[in-house]
Amino acid sequence: MWLSEKLKEEGKKLLTKHTVTVGGEKPVVGDKGKLDSLMPYGLFSALPSGKKVFALEEKVIGNVDVPENIPKLESGEVCLYGKGGYILIKNSGEIIINGKSLVI
Repeated sequence: MWLSEKLKEEGKKLLTKHTVTVGGEKPVVGDKGKLDSLMPYGLFSALPSGKKVFALEEKVIGNVDVPENIPKLESGEVCLYGKGGYILIKNSGEIIINGKSLVI
């Protein structure tokens, strides 16, 4: 709380929205240059150019664009996606890969 108030006083804006101008493992983001991405352990990606992202100071922390090629998610469902397609884990336990159902 104190830190956020202090930053407000100083007029610093930590969270900013940018467009990826050159994609890759260390994408070039707006006028910030090459940035690292913060991701949970076990996930890694190379951002494509043209995507809108949030940056926290000098780290990309999130994607703004919602992919058009994945179905609507219900509350609690998880989707892993990339340019080549998606894997959706439904609340029922069903796994859908690029529109094809996989039931184990």
